[in-house]
Amino acid sequence: MAQRWRLINDEPHDGFYNMAVDESLFKYYQRYKVPVFRIYSWLYPFLTIGFRQNISDITLDDDKVCYTKRITGGGAILHANELTYSMVLGKETFSESYNIKQMYKFICGFLIFFYSSLGARPKFAGDVFPDKRLGEPSAFCFLKYEHYDLLINGKKIGGNAQRWSGRNLLQHGSIPIISPNDGVSTAICDFCGSTDKKILARQLIASFKKYFSVDLVPDELSKEERRFANKRAGEMRAIYDEEIKSSKTILAR
Repeated sequence: MAQRWRLINDEPHDGFYNMAVDESLFKYYQRYKVPVFRIYSWLYPFLTIGFRQNISDITLDDDKVCYTKRITGGGAILHANELTYSMVLGKETFSESYNIKQMYKFICGFLIFFYSSLGARPKFAGDVFPDKRLGEPSAFCFLKYEHYDLLINGKKIGGNAQRWSGRNLLQHGSIPIISPNDGVSTAICDFCGSTDKKILARQLIASFKKYFSVDLVPDELSKEERRFANKRAGEMRAIYDEEIKSSKTILAR
């Protein structure tokens, strides 16, 4: 019998709530012990920054873009025309024993499977640039390559980040649909005729099920998970509002 996972195919939300839900699923995994696969999108462009970053270190072209910190690492990502996934699981989820780096490669394999199903030929950056030093610091995720970042036609597509707590893992990442035209990254529109989010979400679900050989059961947040997510989203928005208020006060002096 295939392993059962919760599937949360979410509605678009603002970035505060999206990040709060991922945090909530991660927080309550220890209680429910059922792996989760979530798909979501964004009501409007939103910047998420790695938990070790400071917004003061990032230059924004548009000061009206809202932002918040993720609980995962990595560089800043501007989420706009994309699907985003998250998955929460424990090390016991898979029978194989993976270290952190091996787990990252193994999980990102489902994205290779997905992009391949759309007609692309994705490769890991480490395989494309075996002699290049990867992982150089950069404020923005798409301006650097990690070993297991995915490239299509030599350009990076999306970004992924992790957070571990003991034996439990949260991994989430972006799946760009419309190209940002930044010269260094690519998106689904560059190699696939369909940019319909619902169609792509169905294909992503099918690829996930086939790659991991699991059963995805449609589900919703529990009352506890929703309560925490709403509370956490409010806290994130309050932090953002206070930072914006403080920056405007400084500029007015």
